Amino acid sequence: MAVFTKSQMNEIKEYLFHSSTHDSLLKNVHYDEDLNFIRLDFENLRDQVCYHFSFHDIKALQLIKCFDYSYYIGSKTVIAFEIEENDACFQNLVIDDKEASECLLFVIEMLSGDTLHIACKSVDVVSESVTGVSQGRFS
Repeated sequence: MAVFTKSQMNEIKEYLFHSSTHDSLLKNVHYDEDLNFIRLDFENLRDQVCYHFSFHDIKALQLIKCFDYSYYIGSKTVIAFEIEENDACFQNLVIDDKEASECLLFVIEMLSGDTLHIACKSVDVVSESVTGVSQGRFS
């Protein structure tokens, strides 16, 4: 399992660049308020890979809902999964400057226009084949 923090910004950017998260489907969301974490599960059928992203020590979550495309399968399709380097992006979130300097800010955009912002202290990622046979864990 790969675990990334703010000090590994380049590594997580590289991982996202080479992953198949683009055009994948958001399959599951699990939020645990007591443990202060959210897990997002993605599946890319074209590349036959699943990703499990667990965001820990969350400082801010923001979902911007654009339209009700619940009838349209594209509403769960990821068109962008990025990490922001510019701390100015934190200005729209309720988070103080000290915490922002320690956080990673992920932006996930869906085909529907919905956008999810997650500010957290660390994220771990597990990748596996769609068939359930592990392809390994990345770091």
